[in-house]
Amino acid sequence: VLISGAPGTGKTDLASRTRSLVKADAGCFLSGCYQETSSGQPFPVFVSALTEYILSLSSSVSSSFRNNNSIENKKLRDRRESIQKAIDDNVESEGPMLLEVIPALKELIAENGNG
Repeated sequence: VLISGAPGTGKTDLASRTRSLVKADAGCFLSGCYQETSSGQPFPVFVSALTEYILSLSSSVSSSFRNNNSIENKKLRDRRESIQKAIDDNVESEGPMLLEVIPALKELIAENGNG
């Protein structure tokens, strides 16, 4: 879903409310924001959304380990491993470029012991 519109029309509020509904249903919600000053970075909205998601995985893992929640730890570990497998299976020669554009992926791979 793409939310677009003029500044001040409630896009951020709509996205925030949608995020709450999706997460309450154990879903995954990604969001990104385009700034005209994105310094020529390719695909800035996707980079922003994927970086936010990857960082949320890391913070969720830290939180679940602190709370000693082994079921949540397994879910998060499985999700991270499925991302790693998708990268390994589908990216091939584009992997180095993808890691350069989305540096948080390097951290994810390193956390899984592959970096």
